Amino acid sequence: MESGLGRLGEPGKTRSVRPIICRVTSLDLRPGGSFVAEMSENDESFVPHLSACFLDVVHEERIVYTNMLTGGWRPYTNGFVTAVITLADHPDGTEYRALACTRTLPTGKSTKSTGFMMAGPR
Repeated sequence: MESGLGRLGEPGKTRSVRPIICRVTSLDLRPGGSFVAEMSENDESFVPHLSACFLDVVHEERIVYTNMLTGGWRPYTNGFVTAVITLADHPDGTEYRALACTRTLPTGKSTKSTGFMMAGPR
C-alpha cells in the first residue's frame, strides 16, 4: 500500500505503509478505567501493544491516559507515556490534537513518527 503523504505529511513524498490491525480488549472510558489494546500484522497472531489507565475523560472534549498505570490505578513499572488527546468540532468531522508526554527525550523523538506531538523532560 502506498501513501501520498511522506514523513510527517510532506506532500509529494511516498512511502510504503504496512497495515496494522489493532484490537481493543478493554475500554472503560472513565478516570481509573482500563484501556488495553493488541496489534497484529496478519490478523492472526496478536501481541500486546498497550495496557493503560484513563486519567481524565471529558465527553467530546478530552481523553488523557497513561501506561504508567493500568486500570484501577495500579502502578506499571514499564510505562513510558502519558497521552493527551483533545477533540473539537470541525466542518469535515472532528479535529483532534494528540500530545505524548514521555520520561525521556529519545522516547519522545521516536513517538514523532506516530503523529503525536512530543513533550519530554525540560
